[in-house]
Amino acid sequence: MSDEPMTIKEAAEFFKVDVQAMYKRVQRKMVQFHKDGRRLYFFKKELIAGLKAK
Repeated sequence: MSDEPMTIKEAAEFFKVDVQAMYKRVQRKMVQFHKDGRRLYFFKKELIAGLKAK
C-alpha cells in the first residue's frame, strides 16, 4: 500500500464516487483529509482505516 498523497479525484475513484460526492464527504468530515493551502490530500491508509472504523 502506497503512502503517497492522493488528490481528490484519485480519492473519489477509490470510493467509486464522483468528485462532488467526495467534496461533500470532506465538508461533512466523513473522511480524513489534509489541506495544503487550497489543495486537499488524502492517504489511502487513512481512508481504509476510516472505512473499517464504521
